[in-house]
Amino acid sequence: MSFTAFLTSTASSTRAVETISATGQKTITNTATLTSTACRIEQLNGTLAMTILGRQPTATHLIFFPAGTNVLENDKVTISSVVYLILEVNSVAGGIAGHHIECVGEEID
Repeated sequence: MSFTAFLTSTASSTRAVETISATGQKTITNTATLTSTACRIEQLNGTLAMTILGRQPTATHLIFFPAGTNVLENDKVTISSVVYLILEVNSVAGGIAGHHIECVGEEID
């Protein structure tokens, strides 16, 4: 059985993109980066605390994507109408086969 057979959910995501105008004004817009992308989500049994830019989020889930998926830290991923903030992206987790990306996420909505 291939790894993709375990990707039983689908995800969409947005990424905050900052632009600076000619006058120096910053604008942040949310840009769609994933649409109906296969994934797998698993709830963590415990909690994983980390400090990111002075904030201490609590990791609640592991989210798996196929290798090469465009997902970065701070993306907001929606799976089954629930929004998760991506805290960490680990592309090495796929091991020698390199068949997946493993993300640590925090349920935020």
